[in-house]
Amino acid sequence: MFDSTPRDKRPYPAVGLPLQMHGPANASPTRQSAPADIDIEIDIDLSDVDEAVVEEPPMVAGIPTEILATVEIKSASLDDLDYFQLLEVTPDADQRQIRDAYHHFSRDIHPDRFRRFPDEDLRGRAGKLFRRITEAYYVLRDDARRAQYSADIAGAERANKLRYSDESESQKQAAKRRAVLEQTGSTPRGRECFQLAQRELAAGNKANAIRQLKMALMFEPQNERFKETLREVETAAKGG
Repeated sequence: MFDSTPRDKRPYPAVGLPLQMHGPANASPTRQSAPADIDIEIDIDLSDVDEAVVEEPPMVAGIPTEILATVEIKSASLDDLDYFQLLEVTPDADQRQIRDAYHHFSRDIHPDRFRRFPDEDLRGRAGKLFRRITEAYYVLRDDARRAQYSADIAGAERANKLRYSDESESQKQAAKRRAVLEQTGSTPRGRECFQLAQRELAAGNKANAIRQLKMALMFEPQNERFKETLREVETAAKGG
């Protein structure tokens, strides 16, 4: 039914909790208002709460014992470890893994960290280990050196090839150059005589070729190529 009472004269509708019935069923109902908002402030006493204890790793003279143990173990077997074992990476490790391993170990055993360490012997071993780790990184970060080193330690001479040196590499290169020179001669007169011997052989003059080869050997008596060629020509001359 339409209520003709002006809006501002109408009673406010009941809000809040539903009507509660008290007493007999025919008693007049009473309305309860909603409780006012209450700001609740919780005061927690933390005095009885145990604080988390962060334990520092055991140390000796400011250096963690774990690092000291690493120095002890690695330095004791330093001459038996290849560069991959030293950095604790696999032979197929990529450059990032090698770099990360180097930075990890070099940071732990850097000489500056051991500068005031009281044990002089251990301080010296840490320095030697740091230099060897740096040497390993120097070799393994270079693709050519790494390939040569990997081939060396995979061979029968592994025990003698655990350390790479530029000196050994230069010796190998020198040996290659000598091998190349032996193909044509390592001295101007030796090369000249050998070339003349080759021309005489091409012309079918074995006697002249033998003479030129002997002259070449006078200038290069250790040239295996000259010796081998002379033997072949002399054998051919005797046979025909």
